[in-house]
Amino acid sequence: MRMRKKKHLGERLAVLKNVMSITPEERNEKTAVLTKEYIDFSALFGNDNPVFLEIGCGKGGFAREFALQNPDINLLAVEKTPNVLVTACENGKDIKNLFF
Repeated sequence: MRMRKKKHLGERLAVLKNVMSITPEERNEKTAVLTKEYIDFSALFGNDNPVFLEIGCGKGGFAREFALQNPDINLLAVEKTPNVLVTACENGKDIKNLFF
């Protein structure tokens, strides 16, 4: 199945900045701690709960349900395709322990 480009993708993603983190393409693992090239999960989620990672979250169905059923766990969901990511972010934008 061919994926179609979402209408107004740029504008839709811009609205969802508060639930999304876009990281630089290149990281230097040797100097990451010195230059704070890492994600501060306590600052991101506002608590020190354990963080689970979902790689390839797709439209976010699993991430949404997992976050709702486990409010004491923070979930970081990763997706590389913007056309899919926008749907996941829109579905999970009101969940406090879910970030994309």
